[in-house]
Amino acid sequence: MRDPFVPGSLNAKKSKSMLAVLLLSLSPITSTFLDEKGKPVSKSKESVEHALIRRHISKQSCGVLELGARYGTSSCAIAHHIDRKDAIVSVEADPSVSPATARNLRENNCSNHLISGVVATRPMVRSKRRNGSGYTNYFEVLHADGKQAAAAIANESSIAYTPTQLERTYGVRFDSMVVDCEGCFDAFVSSFPGFVSRIETIILEADYGMGMQRLGYANYTALEQSLHAMGFGTVERFDHPCCRKPPFNQIPMMVFKQAMRNGPMTCA
Repeated sequence: MRDPFVPGSLNAKKSKSMLAVLLLSLSPITSTFLDEKGKPVSKSKESVEHALIRRHISKQSCGVLELGARYGTSSCAIAHHIDRKDAIVSVEADPSVSPATARNLRENNCSNHLISGVVATRPMVRSKRRNGSGYTNYFEVLHADGKQAAAAIANESSIAYTPTQLERTYGVRFDSMVVDCEGCFDAFVSSFPGFVSRIETIILEADYGMGMQRLGYANYTALEQSLHAMGFGTVERFDHPCCRKPPFNQIPMMVFKQAMRNGPMTCA
């Protein structure tokens, strides 16, 4: 019987000058990435995230958990940056794009462990509701009613795994997170506060915040307060260059560092 956790079976805002330095440091992944229809994926928006990965995640990181792999551009940015190439777990909730993501990782020599599912306490299903815009997916808890059962059969459901399961399965100990999951991170922090509190670095693309984008529902003010209460400091915060037009077109980029730990985490 196949292992149920192996890939394949799983299904303080910065100044303008600081932002200018960040933009000048961009060097996006140049290899080709394709979507589920075989069309090239633009990497320009994600290049900001790639620069933050290089700036804030240690090359000696024990392990990185990525929430929201999508087509794998940031997944590969992590893989090309840290020394432990087998210590990256990239999670994508949308089962329709996972085959394309797997191909992109393989073709670009990125050895991430790709998980088609969610990191949550219960299985999720893709909803007909939209999160933030008419083009993004929203996932909700899978219940055993007729409609959701049909959705699960139609391959719209996502299996749930915990961070501890992923660490045990792949023999890693996460000390960093890269999060671009369409507003899911507040629920993640609420579900796994103990895990989050021991992470050293979190890079967050704060998509679909309340009052920031249409249909946005994530409360990033409360999320930031929760992380501060866990001992994190906000070391970088700015609006993504793509989206700086209030009231409904803002995507903050945030970097949090754990300030209450003496020395780096032990990887073993």
